[in-house]
Amino acid sequence: MLHAAEAGRRWAADGVAAFAAHPGIVATSLGQMRSSSSSRSPPSAISLHSLHNVGVWLWWHVVAWPVAERVESGAASVVFAALSPALSGTRFGYIRHCQLAQPAPTALNGSAAAFLWRESERIIRLAASGQH
Repeated sequence: MLHAAEAGRRWAADGVAAFAAHPGIVATSLGQMRSSSSSRSPPSAISLHSLHNVGVWLWWHVVAWPVAERVESGAASVVFAALSPALSGTRFGYIRHCQLAQPAPTALNGSAAAFLWRESERIIRLAASGQH
């Protein structure tokens, strides 16, 4: 949200709009590369790593999966932000459930948004120059 707010402020005169879209909890296969967190049975070996994986497995299969949205539903807010005529004239915003929503007040902190933007630019310059 901070990046969207700052982009909207910086590029308003150019007619560029920036939105942060919240897809919700979406049932995707993105985590399947980590077999222990995506398998249908909980990990069994006892180690700190496996305890973490048990926690991830429990969170996903007990808490998240029952309320997770289909991929199409998760993508809907992003598509809405990109294409909706209802947002015409809006420079920036927070989209949730295909609606312009009110974010937390901290998400609209102008000085935090400007700081995050500057730090992001600095990190990108460092990465581009090969300095880490």
